[in-house]
Amino acid sequence: MDGEPASGEVEGKRSGTESGGGCCSAVDHGLTEHDVEVDVRAFGALANDTRYELLRLIDAAQEEVCACELVPELDVNQSTTSRALNALYEAGFVDRRKEGRWRHYETTSRAEELLAAVDATREAES
Repeated sequence: MDGEPASGEVEGKRSGTESGGGCCSAVDHGLTEHDVEVDVRAFGALANDTRYELLRLIDAAQEEVCACELVPELDVNQSTTSRALNALYEAGFVDRRKEGRWRHYETTSRAEELLAAVDATREAES
């Protein structure tokens, strides 16, 4: 129809990858596939209330925390806590050390920096 942009066009601009100043240009995030996988795994590890709360508890302790100290702080059983701690470990958010039958956890610098960034953005929204 007259006065309406042709299919795929925005008034005054054409879509597509035309050369010579078209609206579309290539973008690149600069990450490798491995980087994307690591980041997605990390965000996935935090996309659960139990895992996120565990990470916050460990970070708040500011020293190693025994897994046995964490179970009573959450409304989940020991098995769920153990699986959550393992996910945090595999995502690189906690280090762990075994002492007898107990495991002790502490946050990594990566986790501390990420939590600080989350806190900063929350404060900026307030």
